[in-house]
Amino acid sequence: VNLACKAVLSAITKMQLAAQDAPDFEPQPHQHEIEDFFEALDQDPIRVSSLRRQQFSETVQSIPDMKDLQLIKDVDTQWSSTLLMIVRALELQEPLSQFLSDDSDLKKYQLSPVEWEALETIKDILMIPHAFQQVLSFEKTPTLGDTIPAFQAMITAWKKLQNEQPEVTDIIQAGLDKLEGYQDKLDLVPANILATRK
Repeated sequence: VNLACKAVLSAITKMQLAAQDAPDFEPQPHQHEIEDFFEALDQDPIRVSSLRRQQFSETVQSIPDMKDLQLIKDVDTQWSSTLLMIVRALELQEPLSQFLSDDSDLKKYQLSPVEWEALETIKDILMIPHAFQQVLSFEKTPTLGDTIPAFQAMITAWKKLQNEQPEVTDIIQAGLDKLEGYQDKLDLVPANILATRK
């Protein structure tokens, strides 16, 4: 499942930018693509300075009923960290947009409405394997009898999302190709037959 998520993310952006030692992202003028804003979220220019973190916190607190949260950095070795980073950015969309527009050095990181919509779509794609992982993590000892149906449900959910959002079919297909490759191998294992028998 992790490899399927990486395949999806590779279809969206450059995964090497999530590495701990990745260089800071510098957007090019008038160059807004999915890769650009994904990189900007990953680099988090707010967290590099304690003063900026404090100022951002004040911006967040100035919005009624908003929890004082900070952005989350993507870490390529942590499961679901990209999803969690995107979810937090979406939660903080209003204060983040306000903060970036108020700072002349940070305006270049501001996302357009289309880019925010794209993040929502990416979140929808990544929520499916995240739900799979959550279902299995509730079990003390996941068994093949639990895992295989959940795995198949994840494939079904991604295919359904492809039908609902045809503009991201190729992105989802990258993950499905990985999963279906493992599904083909799994079908050859005798334990699979026993685990799925009723």
